[in-house]
Amino acid sequence: MKTTLSLVERHHSDINRQANGLLRSSKGLRYAYMHPLKVQTKIFICLFTLCALLLPAASVYAGTIWNDDFESGDLSGWTTSGTAIASTDAANADTYGGELNGTAWMERAVSTASYTTIHVKYDRKTDSMDTGENLYVEWFDGSDWNNLETTQDPNWISQEYTCAANADNNTNFKIRFLTDANEVTEYAYLDTVVITGTDTFPPTPNPATLASTPTNIFGSENLAMSATIGSDALSEPVEYYFAETTGGPGANDSGWRTANSYLDSGLLPNTTYTYTVQMRDAVGNTGTVSVGYSGTTQALVPDVVGLTQAAAEANIVAAGLTVGTVTTDYSDTVALNDVISQNLTAGTSVPAGTSVNLVISLGVQMVTVPDVVGLTQVVAGTTLTAAQLSTGTVTTAYSDTVATGLVISQSPIATTSVVHDTTVDIEVSLGVQMV
Repeated sequence: MKTTLSLVERHHSDINRQANGLLRSSKGLRYAYMHPLKVQTKIFICLFTLCALLLPAASVYAGTIWNDDFESGDLSGWTTSGTAIASTDAANADTYGGELNGTAWMERAVSTASYTTIHVKYDRKTDSMDTGENLYVEWFDGSDWNNLETTQDPNWISQEYTCAANADNNTNFKIRFLTDANEVTEYAYLDTVVITGTDTFPPTPNPATLASTPTNIFGSENLAMSATIGSDALSEPVEYYFAETTGGPGANDSGWRTANSYLDSGLLPNTTYTYTVQMRDAVGNTGTVSVGYSGTTQALVPDVVGLTQAAAEANIVAAGLTVGTVTTDYSDTVALNDVISQNLTAGTSVPAGTSVNLVISLGVQMVTVPDVVGLTQVVAGTTLTAAQLSTGTVTTAYSDTVATGLVISQSPIATTSVVHDTTVDIEVSLGVQMV
């Protein structure tokens, strides 16, 4: 890790110069003798107090925008003029640092887009500069160069400065180190240049949007949705908050979550719910809430078998469905005008407005008994079958008037109304009885 010298160490040479026991009086007109140890002690106390007053409080920044410790061994990415190099002589720690000889400069463009409170940190020292020759540290706001420091300090010092507000969110920001020495044997050394800032911008898109609106995906008690994926290159990960805004029965907010999708379950069938989504980044920059997006849960098919037609149709409409085709049929078990069957299974989920077809009972089917007297037994049986009846008990008897093999009588008699599939008994002639 690169190290820096304390402010007390920065003034160590000044202490040594005072150690000869000569101190200037408060009026600056006379000198008094004092023991060198006492001199150093008093100066140390003064300098320590000065450090406590002048050193800034520790700060925490969201992130590093850019940095260069010159360990690549070159000044790639820098624009330079004069003798500006990466040198092992210029390193404060590790291997390489930046070096400016004589009159030279090096500058670097660093976009501060989406950052505020821009800080510039660096280690620096000069070597062999004459009076009036300096290292200048400046930043560019897109129009003007602004001075951070002018120094001839020969000691390694770690510096940090906060740029003015026009450095914030600035795509034209630059940092520059410049020397105006007359000789190439006069140097400025740099190391560990860092630009930091505070991310104050929420993820995009802002406001947030939904990529897929609330949709029922299975069953009738849920709605699924997904947000447009948020982007925040500075402070990821992005989190999402889905909120149901109508207070609909059974609805729940998602809470902050890294997943951009949400499934809200336990909802009522055929009910409309409205959701919004909001995003925030890892440092808490929260975007604007989206507009509301509505979705309706699927309808639950009611069981209407055995209900009267009127009651069945009312239940279907109440469930958010529509009555489809209504047909009729006879039933031996379902009462007249009650529902025999429905085409959609009760308890299944379907889109609202789906049609439900019904079959309504006509009650037990009644048929008219045909006249089979005088027909052969075979023809009589065929005739009864065609009338949705069946041949019952067949008996025989002699007849003086009905030819052999023909039906003498039937029961029930012709034109009687009976339930379908009723049996009809017939009596078949044996012809004239011979004695």
